[in-house]
Amino acid sequence: FLARSGLRAADGRSEPTHLAIFQSAATEYRLEDGQDEVTVPLTWTDGQGLTVTKSYTFRRGSYAVPIRYEVVNQSPTDWKAASYLQLVRHYVPVSRSMFDVESYAYRGPAIYNGKAYRKLSVEDEEDRVYQASFAGGWMAAMQHHFVAAAVPPVGSSYDYQLAVDANNDFVMSYRGPLQTVAAGATGRFEETLFVGPKLQDQ
Repeated sequence: FLARSGLRAADGRSEPTHLAIFQSAATEYRLEDGQDEVTVPLTWTDGQGLTVTKSYTFRRGSYAVPIRYEVVNQSPTDWKAASYLQLVRHYVPVSRSMFDVESYAYRGPAIYNGKAYRKLSVEDEEDRVYQASFAGGWMAAMQHHFVAAAVPPVGSSYDYQLAVDANNDFVMSYRGPLQTVAAGATGRFEETLFVGPKLQDQ
C-alpha cells in the first residue's frame, strides 16, 4: 500500500502535494549508534516566496513517524492550506477456510472517531462511500499482525472519507482544517503516521 501526504492550497495556488517534487540536502539518512532519532527534511518551493519543509522523524524503538510541515511565506499575499493524508491499498477478497487462519484476519480500512472503533467493509455499499468529520480520531489500513495508521492532531476536526475504485483499490483519507500563513510569516502543520506491528501500547 501507499501512504500519501501533503498540503492542499486554497484558491488554486501552488501546493506541495504528494505529487510535488521535493529536494533533499542528502541522499542518505541513518539512525547511527547512540542516536535516538533522525529527521529527514524535504524542501519544496513555488519559486515565488513560498517554501515548505516537510520533515519525517524516525525514533529508535518506535513505529510512529511524526510528519511536520514548516511553511515560510515570503510572498506578498497570505497562503491558505490544509494538510491531508491518504492510505491507498489494493483490496483482495479472501475466501475463508478452516485450513488457513490468515483468511479470518481482517484486511481493510478502519476508523476511530474519538469514541468508537469501526472496521469499514470495502464490499459494503454504504461503507464504500463513508464520510464523516470529527476530532480526536484516526484512520488505518489493517492486516493480520500489522497496521498503517494516520493520526492527526487531537484538537481539530478533520474530514474523513473512504473511496473504492473499479480496480478494488481503496483510499482511506482525511483532510484537516484550512490554516492561514500570513504574508511574511511562518506556519506549521503536524500529524503522525504509524507503520508497523499491532503494538497496543504504541
